Amino acid sequence: MQDILAQHGIVVFSYDFSGGSGYVPGQSEGDMTDMSVFTEVQNLRDALKEVEKLTYVDSRRIYLIGASQGGVVTTLVANQHPAGVQGIVLLYPAFSLFDDAHKRFPTEADIPNTYDLMGLTVGRRYFTDIYNVDIYKHMSKFSGNVLIFHGAADELVSISYSERAAKTFTTATLKPIDGEGHGFSYQTQEIVADATLKMINS
Repeated sequence: MQDILAQHGIVVFSYDFSGGSGYVPGQSEGDMTDMSVFTEVQNLRDALKEVEKLTYVDSRRIYLIGASQGGVVTTLVANQHPAGVQGIVLLYPAFSLFDDAHKRFPTEADIPNTYDLMGLTVGRRYFTDIYNVDIYKHMSKFSGNVLIFHGAADELVSISYSERAAKTFTTATLKPIDGEGHGFSYQTQEIVADATLKMINS
C-alpha cells in the first residue's frame, strides 16, 4: 500500500514501534515488555515531529494511517493534535483492546508482570496503561476526515467496534470489506490506497 501511495507522489513515512513490532528482524530498538499503546502514541508523536522538519513535506497536509493496534494509536494522536492532522485512515482498528483487557483480567491486581499475548510476551503496563481508558471518548476532538476499513469476516476484532467508531467521530465513513479478516489482501490494499488518494486530493 505504501508503494502505491508513493508512486502517486505521496511522501510516505513508515516505521515500526519501539519494542512493538513483533516481527523479526525489527527496525526499532526496545523491549516488547516495555511497550504499550501509550508508548506507541509517543513514538508516533516523535515521528510526526521528524516528518514536519522535512523540507519536501507540506506540514499542513499530514494524514495518518494505522492498522490494528496502530489504528488505536492513530486515533489517540489525531485527537490530541487535531489541528496538525488533516485526515486519518484506520484499517481494522483494534478498538476491542480495552474490552479485551477487562475480559482477561477482572481487576488491575490480576494483571501479571508478563503475559503471552498471541505468541508475544508483553509486560504488565501493556494492560494497565489502557485498563481505565474509554477509546470512544478520544474521538470527539478530531474533526478531520476519517476512513475506516474493516473486514466483515474479522474474527479477532469485531466490525461492531468500527461501526460504533464511525458514529462517534465527527466525520467518518466505514467501508466494510466482504470476505476479509484481520489483515488485508493486496487487492484490498489497492482499494484502500485508491480511497486514501481520493481523500488526500479532495
